[in-house]
Parts: sequence; structure tokens; C-alpha cells
Amino acid sequence: MGSGPRHEFREGTAGPAVPSLALSLQVILVLAVIVLVAGCARRVTDVPPPAARPQDPTAASLLRGEPVRGETLFGEKGCIGCHTVQGIGGQVGPNLTEVARRDLATERPGGTWPDVVAYIEESIRSPQAYVVPGFPTPSPMPSAEQFGLSDQDITDLIAYLLSLATP
Repeated sequence: MGSGPRHEFREGTAGPAVPSLALSLQVILVLAVIVLVAGCARRVTDVPPPAARPQDPTAASLLRGEPVRGETLFGEKGCIGCHTVQGIGGQVGPNLTEVARRDLATERPGGTWPDVVAYIEESIRSPQAYVVPGFPTPSPMPSAEQFGLSDQDITDLIAYLLSLATP
């Protein structure tokens, strides 16, 4: 007898079991989330009202949110499938690694946001309100309501995206 791999064949099967593509994609997504979660372990506190926000909204302390939970949501809700963060993810939507450092006046023409926090929040709640030039219009991104996101979920996602800008 040969020393090669042994396969059992049962009636009604075509051959040895092959892992499904869905399972492979789940494994990749889980690994991507683990890598992302490992890079962020800060908790964010106080949120001033929009009018009281300082002009540098990139400081993670602007939100009452948890970046680690936001990062987990980013993976669980599938955001990573369309958006790149720190070199990982899709390219259907904008790269969000530096979103907190955007110069909205020059990089997002026509917008009327008071700060980048308002821009990110609007992008999550109503992705059709402003579509970044060069990306599909209408945007294929579902709204926060379609994703089933709570206000806390949105706050945590914003905290996560802001935390990417802190060294």
C-alpha cells in the first residue's frame, strides 16, 4: 500500500471534505479583527457638546466612547470589507487610517461640518449625505440604521477612528 494521504469516501459524496470559502473568509476576518484590536487599547472619556469642541478634534478624549469596542464593531459590521485601516481591508470606500487628520476644507470640498467628528458621524449615520469624490455614487455603504447601530455604537466607532490619529 502507498504512503500517501488516505481519504475516506462515503456514498453520496464527491470526495474529501474541502473547507468552504465562507469559512475561509470568516477566518480571515477574525484574524483581521485580532490584528486591529491588538493595535488599540485606550479608553476615551468626555464628550463636549459640538459647539464646545476644540478645533483639534483628533484627540481621543473628545468622545465618550471605547476605541477597542469601536474597532471590534468595525470588524463585526463588515466595515473592513470596504474600508482600509492601517493597510488592512477593502478599497470600495475611502481609506480611514488618517480620517481624523483630514483637512476637510481642501480634502472634502462642499462639506459644511464644524469638525472631523461631525464629518465622521454624518458619514456613518447618512453615508449618502456626502460621497467622497472618486468613489461610487450613490455610496454602497448602508446607513447606521440599516447596520442596526446604536448611538453608543456610533460613538465607539468614532472613538476608534479618532484613536488611529494618535501616535
